[in-house]
Amino acid sequence: MKKVAIGIVIGAVLMFSGQALAEQASMIGKKVGSVAELYLDGKRMSDVIVIDGKSYAPVRELSEGLGRGVYYKPAEGDNNAIITLSRELYQKEVRIEIIKGRIVEVEEKLEYVNDPEYKLRYVYKDGMSDEEYAKLVKEVNAEKAEKIAELEEELTGLQLELEALQSTEREPEVNEVTK
Repeated sequence: MKKVAIGIVIGAVLMFSGQALAEQASMIGKKVGSVAELYLDGKRMSDVIVIDGKSYAPVRELSEGLGRGVYYKPAEGDNNAIITLSRELYQKEVRIEIIKGRIVEVEEKLEYVNDPEYKLRYVYKDGMSDEEYAKLVKEVNAEKAEKIAELEEELTGLQLELEALQSTEREPEVNEVTK
């Protein structure tokens, strides 16, 4: 009987200590006490929830407002997920978006310059001899070819820079100090 009583006590202790630990470690099921507005340098960022006297803000929105990128590493096995904030990552993400926008602009210019009537629609033969007109058309076409080559070179450079930035993405170390 003594062994049964000890078993019951040990079982109860383990059961309740596990529940207490789980309750402490998890926010799931907690009641939101209130909602507050989050401002950064006078600009409204988002809403913040308050649970048990602690405020919780959206990490990505807040960190980007502070000039930091967010790297999220999902949970693996028994390990928790990891969120790392990094100024370097944010600057890289901004540079990638700028390059993508510039690529679109250059592609649109290429499309315009590749139009068979590019600049020729403004060349009129009025008052010119056939020889003068042919010379002018030749000059316009040479200028067009030069512009196409320049745009294609710029586009290739942008694509290579974008590829290099995207291929150097790495997982920041958990203990990495951010600038």
